[in-house]
Amino acid sequence: MTNTALIKARDLSKHYTVSTGRFGAKGVLKAVDAVDIDVHEGETLGLVGESGCGKTTLGRLILRLIEASGGSIEFAGVDLTALPQRLVKPYRKDIQFIFQDPYASLNPRMTVGTAIRRNLDIHGIGQRRERPDRVASVLRQVGLMPEHAGRYPHEFSGGQRQRIAIARALATEPRLIIADEPTSALDVSIQAQILELLQGLKEKLGLTLMFISHDMGVVRQIADRVAVMYLGKIVEIGSKEAFFAKPLHPYSVALRGSVPVPDPRNRETVPPLEGEVPSPLSPPSGCRFHPRCTHRMPRCRDKTPHLRPSGERDVACFLY
Repeated sequence: MTNTALIKARDLSKHYTVSTGRFGAKGVLKAVDAVDIDVHEGETLGLVGESGCGKTTLGRLILRLIEASGGSIEFAGVDLTALPQRLVKPYRKDIQFIFQDPYASLNPRMTVGTAIRRNLDIHGIGQRRERPDRVASVLRQVGLMPEHAGRYPHEFSGGQRQRIAIARALATEPRLIIADEPTSALDVSIQAQILELLQGLKEKLGLTLMFISHDMGVVRQIADRVAVMYLGKIVEIGSKEAFFAKPLHPYSVALRGSVPVPDPRNRETVPPLEGEVPSPLSPPSGCRFHPRCTHRMPRCRDKTPHLRPSGERDVACFLY
């Protein structure tokens, strides 16, 4: 891992205009709101937070599967947001996405080999006659057999389908893979196999991973750094060791406290979070976490904290 930023997002936002259901009234849903984040070359960055906090939206913005409402995304020094879609295509082969549900992301009418080869066809990688060999090679890399190329997705188990999705992502020899909760739909034993596979591929191929998850145990196993997202904003980011030893943001403390500890003698008592997650249609003023925070101060209601260095990580909290 290096400190060179392969991805550098600044002031990145995605806002949706939606109907509020009241006499045709419209509202603005701030799925991602003014996010600054770097993904260092060669690292695994774990992006964590509750469901609906904007993790998946942030991942799709980086790949430009959806267009940003504002801000910029640099990939290896190139501002992708400044390019028209036709000029983004050459960079797409370098940034690949693994979706949460492999069955939904694989065409049921398309054989596994065709699905993988189509990624090569789209990006014009290799000679046409060489592509079947490339398909066989990536299937071997993920622990499947070349003869599996002639089968359809429904003929595989959930873990095997996720391996196929990983193979499809690897086919273009990407530099960055964004994995959106790739183990959440799998049994625990299969989760461990997929995590081990991703870690092995990362080391062998020199990949950079952005691993999106709400499972803190999984993130603890695979990540080098951890970024915590709450209601469209990054509230803390730093090394895995610092985060799990002593998270700083009150929301991070609650998240870390959700990790099961097998030894009862080592369990910490973490107070439960107050209230419900506010709606992104009407986020609280000031710090978005303040309605649920036991450490809130008067200025938390009016002023928005920004990420600032604190020891080995950056944190957006007036306590620091």
